[in-house]
Amino acid sequence: MSEKVVIFHGFSKEELNRITELLKKNFPGQDIIMAITTPTSLQWKVGELISELKKEHEYFKKKG
Repeated sequence: MSEKVVIFHGFSKEELNRITELLKKNFPGQDIIMAITTPTSLQWKVGELISELKKEHEYFKKKG
């Protein structure tokens, strides 16, 4: 199964909070990778960015 990845750009903190709560509510129990763009990530190809996000996500899941 492939991971679900959501990349946010241009949202306010309040909007992000609302959207992430809606995602959690509407996709209960699903492991969704969520990220906010940075100046660096905007320079990457989408495939490279998703690959890096998956690595980071796994690292933080294991770290607990």
